[in-house]
Amino acid sequence: MHLLSEFAGFQNGIKFNLNNTYLTYFDGCHFEQNHYNVLIPAQTSTDSGERISMNNCTLAACGDSHLNVQASGIDINFINCSFDFSHAYAIRVGVSAGYSKFSFDNCHFEDWDQTFMYCEGSVSLANLSFYFTNSLFLPRAQNNAELTNSPSRPLFALQNGVIVYIDNYEVRVEKRAYSDSLEWNSTARIQIISATLGHDCGECRRKG
Repeated sequence: MHLLSEFAGFQNGIKFNLNNTYLTYFDGCHFEQNHYNVLIPAQTSTDSGERISMNNCTLAACGDSHLNVQASGIDINFINCSFDFSHAYAIRVGVSAGYSKFSFDNCHFEDWDQTFMYCEGSVSLANLSFYFTNSLFLPRAQNNAELTNSPSRPLFALQNGVIVYIDNYEVRVEKRAYSDSLEWNSTARIQIISATLGHDCGECRRKG
């Protein structure tokens, strides 16, 4: 299946039915002003999840989250996608998620009001992995001007069983961090392999 289209102004930009859903390819799609741009609902996955890809897609201006994962047993690859402007989270993970892998390669993430990734509840999840490779993060806030665009801002709220791998990513900030450390998390469940910090602020220019 190959889709090229725009999805805007709905509760869900796209809601996966996890019954025989596989080998699905979205190319150049635009998801905007939906409450959830992509929803994986809490249902049993039956013969689903194989080789689902989103290439060159834009996910923008969501009410809650760009990607809401509520079910287990599904793998999605995001390639050259932009995730811009969220009133809450970039990624939301529900208590029924697990046994899934989500990869993001050469993606752009910008502007969310709360944490970048949020896990609901306090239950332990099983075998749920997120891979970010060659990606760019601009940790601005959508509406709250008091939240600084800085790697000192906490970005992940994870539960046991959720592992995040980050390789060769760049963070661009407009306000100087408390330190130049890129460890913008305090959990061993996030593994940072390679990172670059870039910033452009008046304080730094004055010092230079």
